[in-house]
Amino acid sequence: FCLVDANGQTSPDSWLRDDDFAKMVTSSVHADTKVIVLADCCHSGTAADLNKPIWEGYQAVSITGCKDKQTSGDTGKGGIFTHSLLLAIDGFVTAGKKGYSVDDLYHETLKVDDTIFASAQDITIEATPDAEMKWPLVPLGSYTAPMKRSTCSPVADLALSLQDPVQVVPNMIVAPDAASPSFVAQSPAAMGLAAHTVQVHMIVIALDYKKTSCPLTCTMDGDNMLELARLCNASVEKLYDEEATLASVSKLIGEVGSRCGPNDYFIFYYAGHGANLPDQDGDEDDGQDEAFCLVDANGQTSPDSWLRDDDFAKMVTSSVHADTKVIVLADCCHSGTVADLSKPIWDGYQAVSITGCKDKQTSGDTGKGGIFTHSMLIAMDGLATTENRGYSVDDLYHETVKVDDAVFASAQDITKQATSETTMSWPLIPQGSYIAPLRRAAHNPVDPSGTSTGGSGSAGGAGSKATPSQVLAPDSGIASDTETLPTLLTGHHVSQKVSGGIVSKHSHSLEKVTSTTDSQAAVGAVGAPKLPQLVAAPADFAAGHQQKKTLVEAPVVSAKGCCVMPWGRRRRAV
Repeated sequence: FCLVDANGQTSPDSWLRDDDFAKMVTSSVHADTKVIVLADCCHSGTAADLNKPIWEGYQAVSITGCKDKQTSGDTGKGGIFTHSLLLAIDGFVTAGKKGYSVDDLYHETLKVDDTIFASAQDITIEATPDAEMKWPLVPLGSYTAPMKRSTCSPVADLALSLQDPVQVVPNMIVAPDAASPSFVAQSPAAMGLAAHTVQVHMIVIALDYKKTSCPLTCTMDGDNMLELARLCNASVEKLYDEEATLASVSKLIGEVGSRCGPNDYFIFYYAGHGANLPDQDGDEDDGQDEAFCLVDANGQTSPDSWLRDDDFAKMVTSSVHADTKVIVLADCCHSGTVADLSKPIWDGYQAVSITGCKDKQTSGDTGKGGIFTHSMLIAMDGLATTENRGYSVDDLYHETVKVDDAVFASAQDITKQATSETTMSWPLIPQGSYIAPLRRAAHNPVDPSGTSTGGSGSAGGAGSKATPSQVLAPDSGIASDTETLPTLLTGHHVSQKVSGGIVSKHSHSLEKVTSTTDSQAAVGAVGAPKLPQLVAAPADFAAGHQQKKTLVEAPVVSAKGCCVMPWGRRRRAV
C-alpha cells in the first residue's frame, strides 16, 4: 500500500508491504474476529497475503480492485471498484435484501463493473480456507449509491444514456515506479463521470401578481419546487414576479436549454395565471392558443407580455439537444396543451407535460400554493415512503391524480401529454427521506404568531419559533393550522388512501363558475378537520357534507386581460 511520509511524499520507504500488513492484523485481532480487507488500488489481488501460513485459523476475506499484475481505474470522481461495490449494495437494498454474504456482494460488484464500467481490471476475491461470512455493512432503511445520487436518476438511465464506443482513459492510478502511464479501456458509463454525467437542468417560474387585481400564492409553489430540485442536486434557475418578463423567460430558456446534452433532463416549471388566446396559425382544433401569463417590468400582465404555446415550443426545441429529455410542469389555468407536444415541431424529441387542468378548465390555488403542485409533491412523498428508488413520469402522473381526488377533490383534471412513444424515468427523486410541504405543516402545526405547537419534527420543542420545515413553503413566514388540512395528510401513505365524504371531481361550465368563500366540509363527525378551500365545488355537497356558507358568481373567463376575481387568490383564471 503506497502510504506517504509526513511531508505527503511517497516512496518505497513509506509503503506498507503485504507481509507486514498481515503480521499487523493477525497480531492485533482476536483469532475468532472476522477480517475483511477492501483495497481499491493497483497490484492488489493478494495485497493481504491471505494464502500465507500466518493467516491459519483466522476467518479473513479480501476484495480488491484488480489482480497483482493489473492497474485499477480512477474515474476522476472515485475508483471504479469502490463505485461498483457501492452500486452493488444499492442494488441489494433496492431489491429488499436484508442480508447477504461477502461472496454475494463480490459477484454483484463484478456485474456492476461489467455493466456500468466495462473496465479492463479484474476485481478479485481471496479468502482463508473455509472463510464464509455475511457482509456486515447493510444499510438500515434506504441507501442510494453516490454515483446514482449525483445524477438523481436511476442508474439504468445512466447506463443506457452512455452507449458510445469504448474509449481509452489515462486517468488511472499508477504505481510511482511505473515507467509510463497505464491505460485502461472503459465504457463511456465510466467516462460519463469525467466527461458527461446525466444532468438535470431546471427552470422555475412563479408569479404572485402582487401589483395586479388578481394575486396568487405561486411563489410558495416555486419555493417548494426549488427545495425539491436542491434535494436532488439538480441545477436550477428561477424567475419570480417582475423578473418573469417575456424577454427574461425567453433568454433563460435559451441559456438553460443550451446546457443540456444528450439524455440530460430539461425541466420547465411554471406556476401562475394561464390563459387562452385566439389561434394565430390555425394549428389549434378549438381555435385557441394557450399561454403563460407573464408580466411586464412593472408587474402588470396583458396579452402583450404572455408567452404563447407556439412560441414556447419553438424556444425549447431550438435550445435543447434533440436527445434531451424535456419535462414541462404547469400549475395554471387552460394548461392542458400549453406545451403543444402534439405539434410537428416536437417530432424526434422526447417530451412530456403534466399540467394542472385541461385547456378549458381552471386550476386551483389553495391560498398557500396550487392544488396541482401540492398533489404532485404529496404523490412523491407517498412514492418515497414505499421505498421506490425509481419510477416513471407516468407513475408520478397517476399518483398525482389519486392525491388530487383523495385530498383536494378538485374540479380540475390534472392532464398529461407526451410526444409519441415517450416513456422516461422521473428524474427528481430526493435522496433519503422526503416529506411534502403540506404534510410537514400537518405534523408541525404553528399558531398564527408563528410559534410551534409541537409535533413530530418540530425544531426546538414546544414554544420555539417555527422553522421553514413547519410551514407550507420553505422560508415563508406563513403559519399553518392543521385544522385546515385534510385528515389524509397525517398519514405516510397519503396517496393510497381514500376518504369517504370528500366531494368528487365534476365538470362545470366556464360561463358560470361558483366558488366558495370560507368553504368547509365536515368529514365524519362534527369537529373533524376541515378540507382546504375547494375550487369550483358543486352547489350541493355530497351526502355527509355541510352546505357551503357563501356562493359568489364569477365573471366569464376572458383572454382580454386580468379580471377582478371575487374569490381572491383561489383561482388561476385570466
